[in-house]
Amino acid sequence: MNKAKILSELNYRTIIDTVPAALFILDNEARILDINTNATELTNQESDVTLRKLCGDVLHCFHAQNAPKGCGTTEYCPDCIIRSSVLASCQGNIIVKKKAELLVQKGQTTQARVFLISASPFTHKGETLSILSMEDITELMLLKKFIPICSACKKIRNDDDYWESIERFLKEQYGAQMSHGICPDCIKKLYPDLDIPPPKKSP
Repeated sequence: MNKAKILSELNYRTIIDTVPAALFILDNEARILDINTNATELTNQESDVTLRKLCGDVLHCFHAQNAPKGCGTTEYCPDCIIRSSVLASCQGNIIVKKKAELLVQKGQTTQARVFLISASPFTHKGETLSILSMEDITELMLLKKFIPICSACKKIRNDDDYWESIERFLKEQYGAQMSHGICPDCIKKLYPDLDIPPPKKSP
């Protein structure tokens, strides 16, 4: 089966629900027309609850929730990365990509997350709309940060100012499971009598 045939048989809902990012289809006023499954998980709302609402109201924007008239009416709205990306996309017919740090509510807790925001324009029935993609890149950004590590024992200081083993840090932050071995340099120090071939040099 060729690619064109596969795409012709896939419907719109199947495609957007498969995308591993929160997708919103918005009009040129940043009003939500449709969302995918990942977006319902991000907003903690079903799609029929979010339709025709402004993005700040659906994404639980702190400023929008505390404004009498909601999203788009506060002094902070002109600087809103999501809103400005959608408007720039629709008005300039351009693709906009930005990084945004947002507070996301999960149940009773609020978490700081980093998102890659992408807004791409398209035309539907003569109206310019935008597909907004919100991809959570928090873990990638954590990898780019400086990690405070003890120069002696190699423990890592976490955000609570507590020193923990590198194994525990990697497991808690990234779900990584450790397996242990001994590098050639340490074998030479610990077992000098063993006849071990010299380590391979890095390319």
